[in-house]
Amino acid sequence: MFPRKNSRIDNNNNNRCANTPDTNPVLSKSGDINQLFERIVAVGADYTHRNETIYPNDYSITVHSRPDGARIGSQNRRRGVVQPWMVTLENFMTEDECDAMIGDGHKEGFYPSIDAKERSHRRTPTPNTTSTTMRTVGRRNSETAWCTSKNNCTYREVPDRLHRRLSEILGIPSENSEGFQILKYDVGQCKCLSIHHDYIPHQRAGPRVLTVLLYLSDADAGGTNFPMLNRTIQPRKGRALIFPNVLDSDPMESDVRMRHEAIRLESGTKYAANIWYHMHDYDLAVGANGYN
Repeated sequence: MFPRKNSRIDNNNNNRCANTPDTNPVLSKSGDINQLFERIVAVGADYTHRNETIYPNDYSITVHSRPDGARIGSQNRRRGVVQPWMVTLENFMTEDECDAMIGDGHKEGFYPSIDAKERSHRRTPTPNTTSTTMRTVGRRNSETAWCTSKNNCTYREVPDRLHRRLSEILGIPSENSEGFQILKYDVGQCKCLSIHHDYIPHQRAGPRVLTVLLYLSDADAGGTNFPMLNRTIQPRKGRALIFPNVLDSDPMESDVRMRHEAIRLESGTKYAANIWYHMHDYDLAVGANGYN
């Protein structure tokens, strides 16, 4: 899965930015997405490797969708259609870890969520700056706090442990991620009618190839819905949802089936955290200016 240092994906690909750092792409050929998820399932089934410092819980894996159609609901079985991967890791985080991540979000400060493309294209300040001029873009009315290397949040005990845990499971360096986007939803808040995709082309670090969504609290309704797959994942404290954003046949191209939305929360407060993994080293690509 991981080519030798300095190997590169097709330099003529339109989705590749000219300033992409010369680092190992995490996916380089057809079949690498399948290999990555087979690794996730295999690592989850192997309890012998788990260091108690990194894995305080014995988590289990649920495969909601996979290319061979095994273990998926009948509503997703279509003859001749190859299903994408989608898995959840149950009890991936302890209650204390979830609470610590929520605490880090409040420590950094929650701001109205903004669209990633808008932030990148218009150079809108990111929420982990001291700016008070944040504005809501589109229909995203959740609140966001960032836990990244730029505000040193990612080096705290729990975020660092989660990074190491995810890197061991995924086989992807934590440097390829944007850090944690911690989300807060109150009753009535959602990305209503805003079905979106996490894939963004023309980024210096390459596209977001993988999304991990960590549910930091239980919630009534407020699930993550994938309309094209007819599947909704419910929030459960400690659960991690993992899905690809690119095609297994071409890891530089978006898999449109992975478009998703947050369903309106009916009661209480919902907390979650996104972490997106890029094709290349994100920190190296972004550099000091903070834009991709």
